[in-house]
Amino acid sequence: MLRSIVSLLLFGALSPVSVVFPPSPGARQLDVAPLPSPLALLRTEDLSASGVLVMDVLSGRELFARAPESPRAVGSLAKIMTAIVVLESLPPEEIITIPEAVRALDGSTIGVRPGEQYTVADLVGGLLVGSGNDAAYALAHHLHGSIEAFAARMNARARALGLRQTRFGNPMGF
Repeated sequence: MLRSIVSLLLFGALSPVSVVFPPSPGARQLDVAPLPSPLALLRTEDLSASGVLVMDVLSGRELFARAPESPRAVGSLAKIMTAIVVLESLPPEEIITIPEAVRALDGSTIGVRPGEQYTVADLVGGLLVGSGNDAAYALAHHLHGSIEAFAARMNARARALGLRQTRFGNPMGF
C-alpha cells in the first residue's frame, strides 16, 4: 500500500509535464546532509511508524521499507485521486451546483450549501486545501452522477497509474 501511495505522489514529480521553477534571485539552497545509510533508520528509536517507505526520487530505487504491502486507509490520498480524475475530465471554469446530499456528510467540510454554485477550480481548491468532503462529493456527483460510479473511475485511474493494490470506495477517503 505504501508503494502505491508513494507511486501516486511521485507521479507528479517524475511526470514529463512537471514544471521546474528557477530559483529566485538571491535565494540559496539549504545544506542538507543525507543519512549515512538507510539502515540507520532501523536503529532509530524515534521511528514508531508501523509502515515506512524511503525511496530515491531520482532513481525510483527503494532504500528502506517496513511493512510496505500492509493494507492502510487511503485517507487524503482519495482526495488527491479525486482531483486528478476531475481535472482530467472537466474544465476548471465549469459551474457545479451543490447537491442536497452534502447536508448529510460527516468530517471535514468547506461549508458549501445545497443549491450554491461554484467553479470546478474553486471546489478542487476546497477539496485539496480545505480537505472538503462536501467539495469531493459535489465534484464526484456532478461528473458521474453517483459516488459508486465515480469510485469505479478512481479505481480505473489508479490501475492506469500502476497502483495495483489501491482501492477507493468514495472520493472523500472514508
